[in-house]
Amino acid sequence: MNAPRHTRGMTLLEVMVAMALLAVLGVMASKGLTQVIRARDVVYDEQARWRSIAMAWARVGEDVTTGADGLPTDVAEVRWQGQGATVQWAIWGAAGSVLPVQYSVRNDTLLRTQGADLSRPRETLPGTDRAAVNAPDLETPLLDGVRAMSLSFLDGQGTWHDRWPQEGVAYARPHALRVALALDDGRDVTRIFALP
Repeated sequence: MNAPRHTRGMTLLEVMVAMALLAVLGVMASKGLTQVIRARDVVYDEQARWRSIAMAWARVGEDVTTGADGLPTDVAEVRWQGQGATVQWAIWGAAGSVLPVQYSVRNDTLLRTQGADLSRPRETLPGTDRAAVNAPDLETPLLDGVRAMSLSFLDGQGTWHDRWPQEGVAYARPHALRVALALDDGRDVTRIFALP
């Protein structure tokens, strides 16, 4: 007795066609998943980069605000100076305390340096002949991948200057500081900090 056709299993040809279709779908799904994972990684890298840029700006802003508004104690004087890719300011308290801060770019890294005397190289310890060791906690890398930094200072007449203080002019406090960073990925980011 022959079994009715509708109760028979699949033929070998039908099984092979089904397997081929499943293989094609698997390859398509694999490529799509790979692209989704790659896109996710790109987004995560961009988020991490912008987060590090935002943190660097926040640190600069905090230091500028401290320099502009003064420390909680009485501030006798704040002196701003900058040229090229280096900006420096120092806050002298009424009791003679000092908080000098400097921002510069070295080895494609934005650096924040805080120390007792940033105007001279730290080659010898004060009052001794011994060589000074730059304290690692005084120099903090803030942002990697910075090709260049340019600075501008706004004077009282609304003119931007690449150097402060201006040569041949009595010292006056700048009204704003503009910091422009050229990043190694081709982007330029700029911030302007008011100095009331």
